[in-house]
Amino acid sequence: MLQPGDRVVAGVSGGADSVCLLFLLLEWRREFPLDIAVVHVNHGIRPEAGEDARYVEKLCGEHRIPFFLTEADVRQRSILEKCSEEEAGRRTRYEAFDKAAEEWGATKIAVAHNSNDRSETQLFHLFRGSGIRGLASILPVRGRIIRPILCLERWEIEDFLTQQGIFYCKDATNDEDDYTRNRIRHHILPYAEQNIARGCVAHMNQTAELLAETEDYLELQTKEAAGRCIRATDGDGESAETGDSRNAVICIAVESFLSLHPVIRKRLLYEQVKQLSPGQKDITYQHITELLTLFTQEGNRTICLPFGIRGRRQYEQVILTIQTT
Repeated sequence: MLQPGDRVVAGVSGGADSVCLLFLLLEWRREFPLDIAVVHVNHGIRPEAGEDARYVEKLCGEHRIPFFLTEADVRQRSILEKCSEEEAGRRTRYEAFDKAAEEWGATKIAVAHNSNDRSETQLFHLFRGSGIRGLASILPVRGRIIRPILCLERWEIEDFLTQQGIFYCKDATNDEDDYTRNRIRHHILPYAEQNIARGCVAHMNQTAELLAETEDYLELQTKEAAGRCIRATDGDGESAETGDSRNAVICIAVESFLSLHPVIRKRLLYEQVKQLSPGQKDITYQHITELLTLFTQEGNRTICLPFGIRGRRQYEQVILTIQTT
């Protein structure tokens, strides 16, 4: 996750997880050269949020760490973008992290997800319907984003802070059931721990690790398969890299495609459709199942998907395009 000389922007809300992350980064800074800056986002939802910001700024002053503050109206953003407050907050935070990283020249962005967060996300994706990627849940490393305390459970983090005498802020919204993840946190995981399997969070994290490895392998297999049976062109028939443009025409050879394992077929189709789609969350398993029939049923047909995406059978090819206005 970290190399000597890295410049790390850490997202610190003032809560237990992020304060633990900050103090661990400070400890690691004793071991090898490491520059640390902190980003705090005030979501504009809680009256006491300003106190959290002042506490984090005070910590940064004590340890001589650059402090970046972002103030946002997350509730208004959720209305304008027609998403949940939870999702609006997530978008705001990562935009703030990226902005600070660019301004400060950071090589890494550290966020404070823990093992419980990973299990909650895993269940959230499972209940909504997910593939392996979603069930692998939160990854320890994704690009320049690192999650150094993903291996720790929430109780371990709080015990560490108590033993070290380190103060942290408490977010009252975490005790409410307004958000789906909070309901999973307060009701489903505790029930599973007490009545189904002790250590369920640790077990789910082991499963997530295995699924992440499986996903990496299948991704490699899918890329190799795409090289064998897909040809992408631009609108004028010139060769183009798949996904380079939403004007691309993606041609899939039927015979080569049908020689693939069914798992790779579905993944390959999903990846190609995703390249054409501005909102991959709206591409469902049912859409991919419909596209598969173009390869197995006789006759030249067309299937319409969201965002103007079209799949059509033309002799021994299935062609994916997007209708532009």
